[in-house]
Amino acid sequence: MDTCPPDPGSPRAAKWALLLSFLLFVVVAGLQMLGGRTALAPTEEGTYALPAPDEGSQLLESRIAMGLHDLLGSQADASIGEPPGAAIENPPTAENLRATPIIAFLKGREAALEHLRLFRGAAGAHADRAFMVADADRFERALKGEALADADRDAFLRDHGWFARLALAFPTPESSPEREAALRPAVRLVTIILLGALGAVLALIAGLVLLIVFAVKIGGKRLQRGFVRPAPGGSVYLETFGAFLAGFLVVQIVVGVILAAVVRNQSALWWIGMGTQWLLMGVVAYPLLRGVPLSRLRQDLGLTRGKGVLREMGAGIVGYLAGLPLLLAGFGVVILIQWYVKRQGGAPLTPNNPIMDATSTGDAATMVMIFALATIWAPLVEETVFRGALYRHARSRLTVLPAALLVGLLFAFMHSYGPAFTPPLIVLGTTFALLREWRGTLIAPMTAHALHNGTIMSMLFLVTTAGGA
Repeated sequence: MDTCPPDPGSPRAAKWALLLSFLLFVVVAGLQMLGGRTALAPTEEGTYALPAPDEGSQLLESRIAMGLHDLLGSQADASIGEPPGAAIENPPTAENLRATPIIAFLKGREAALEHLRLFRGAAGAHADRAFMVADADRFERALKGEALADADRDAFLRDHGWFARLALAFPTPESSPEREAALRPAVRLVTIILLGALGAVLALIAGLVLLIVFAVKIGGKRLQRGFVRPAPGGSVYLETFGAFLAGFLVVQIVVGVILAAVVRNQSALWWIGMGTQWLLMGVVAYPLLRGVPLSRLRQDLGLTRGKGVLREMGAGIVGYLAGLPLLLAGFGVVILIQWYVKRQGGAPLTPNNPIMDATSTGDAATMVMIFALATIWAPLVEETVFRGALYRHARSRLTVLPAALLVGLLFAFMHSYGPAFTPPLIVLGTTFALLREWRGTLIAPMTAHALHNGTIMSMLFLVTTAGGA
């Protein structure tokens, strides 16, 4: 394969840039791994907390269970298992109560009433026992079809939202408007999930075929590469990666530490944090400060039209589909890690991602900001930094697969999901790097990145908004 002259910079500068980038990466990746572990303010001991009724994992899981029950009937009930919150805690929680109507629909009224009896018994000498018992009485009266006073009914709906509506609808006939209205969000949610799953299966089949085609072409050495490998010796694009890490760290410190001590409004702080990330786009101009001409910078980073914008975008879509079977394997590794942790008696692992968490409670403006970050900022900035600058520097010293895997690994640990959830990200980062090798230009990996994030975010938004009454 042809090579081009070394990139600007020197071996000495490359050594310093490597050291500084390594140190900055350790700090930034460490903060990312820990940054998502945000916790709600602890409830004062001895109090009975009422979490927001129309958000959270229990709501999502319960609606899935009820949607499957309504669409598939008793055939699905056995596979659903215990509803979330069905296991009575000590002391019992509002989540335990909210499981009551789900139990009623899946297992019958008597099972639900027994659940309430256990709840009252577990309340014991709790400081808020009187309120807890009164709360349980609301669910029992609703399930039995007994009338609630207007004030009591309003408080019931305010405190427990959809779960209260479901309990009130339980005694009504199956074809009643009340029951249909209560079940509608669950049915809509499951329908969206099933359609999404069908689309994913079709995309996976297409991807498997394309992956085989790519493998055959690579094996027969019939796949032309658009990337021209630079000779080793340069440093400017490794410096660019270090500058990105430094900028990212500054944003984390300024927003996460300094402004957090001054700005008490968490919503405003979140918007500042998301907004300042756009400033990192300026890092792309770092090589210009080191004397690299703009025309060469565009060529080196892959910011070119390649064989035509539409053709390169098509290559990005094809490459992304071909990577889906490998992405599925990455998720399989996560499942194996979860299984092993559970077998060892550890607590279930959950991904850390405050941006994803914000979608469950955010308004339309918040969702637009998140979608823009995922589908515009990430493809432009991350691809330019990782597959443009970093991959170019790595390829000057490594062959294709080691360079792609290295970039994919660093890319994965720059996200805040947690170490156990990095395998799919490693696969994605590696796939994007291989697209850069294949096409030379960044249009293909940017397209694949935007397609992946856009699909995930669209499904997430549909799922989180499908439960609207």
